[in-house]
Amino acid sequence: RIYQMTRSSVDIVDNRVVVSGGQVPQAVAQVQARIQWRGTVMLYDGSEMDAWAYACAVECTWGKPDMQVVPDREPDLAAVRRVLCLAKTPGGAFSPEAVAAADASSDGLPGLAAQ
Repeated sequence: RIYQMTRSSVDIVDNRVVVSGGQVPQAVAQVQARIQWRGTVMLYDGSEMDAWAYACAVECTWGKPDMQVVPDREPDLAAVRRVLCLAKTPGGAFSPEAVAAADASSDGLPGLAAQ
């Protein structure tokens, strides 16, 4: 079913779900919804992002919001902080440096949201 919707293949290898080809961001969101997954997304360069940061990065790269890539679960506090920090750096959202800076941020959520 995921392949029919996204033209992406989904394979389980060891303790990983590997998504490739087609519309990968939409397929990642579909996998999360079907298997109740709350893991990380490993990018081609080996860096990792949580599902919410990945959705934000995809939307920043595309330059528009897309409900098809948004996870179907509420984000935790760390994910909210990461998304707000990444949203401030469009285009750089996929870089490991931007993710590390978001994780290291100590700014309060109200201040981040206002920026």
